[in-house]
Amino acid sequence: MTFDREALKPFAKYIWWKTLDEAVAFPERIIAQVMNIGDWDDVCALVKLVDDDALRDVIAHAEIGWFSERSWHYWHYRLGLAEVDFVPPLPTRFKDQGGSMSKEKIELFKDIDEEFSNINIQLEELKSVIEYSRAKGHQQVSETEKWIFETVCASFIEKIYSGIERVLIWIVIVIDGNLQPDGELGNKVTLDRMAVKIQGVYGIRPAVISPETLKILHELRLFSAQERDTYGYMVGSLNLEKNAEKVTAIVPVVINEINYFKAEITRIYSGK
Repeated sequence: MTFDREALKPFAKYIWWKTLDEAVAFPERIIAQVMNIGDWDDVCALVKLVDDDALRDVIAHAEIGWFSERSWHYWHYRLGLAEVDFVPPLPTRFKDQGGSMSKEKIELFKDIDEEFSNINIQLEELKSVIEYSRAKGHQQVSETEKWIFETVCASFIEKIYSGIERVLIWIVIVIDGNLQPDGELGNKVTLDRMAVKIQGVYGIRPAVISPETLKILHELRLFSAQERDTYGYMVGSLNLEKNAEKVTAIVPVVINEINYFKAEITRIYSGK
């Protein structure tokens, strides 16, 4: 079924983790998201824009995480797809199309790979800055040079951690079908969620990271929060060397664990 992508642009705000063009590339996902979490005005506007058959088609092809139990039941009743107490279960796996992974999961994996590429670039730049600083260690270093080094290192550590956190948030949204809680507490909840197997209405999602990785990421999360809230001249108080060592060691571990998770999620949700 085809949709007017231009007309759907006002609803792309519900796919906030993607750009406007990326969001409208998957009109069914936009429609499902409005059906699931849209406010009353937007739902009414959507219903006027697309007919009931289009909404039924979105329900018929819905994937894991697109709908909450409440909205799933509501739309089945609203669209005459089920009698009371006879609503089919929520989708528990990604739908395959011609033997291939779902478009959304393919996009997620592509985004993760691109983010990992950026993280590795930033990590190499961090290593270069540290090596340069160590090479000059025996020379007289001015306070200005020291401040620049500390500020640059702190910025790289924060950016690398933020990249990892971004990947985990995408997994929460796309794989778990949940919204990312707001604020620093929300970031902690996201990390904790990643280290455990989730079993519920969306099926089974294995742990994404190990408990050991979780511990180090929590330490880097706190460092990053401090870095964002610290004035430039106070950066030296953040124990940069120790945190630089942590982030250097944990990046390849995180990448390996998430790549293993991607393979597992593909196997599990394809029923193999």
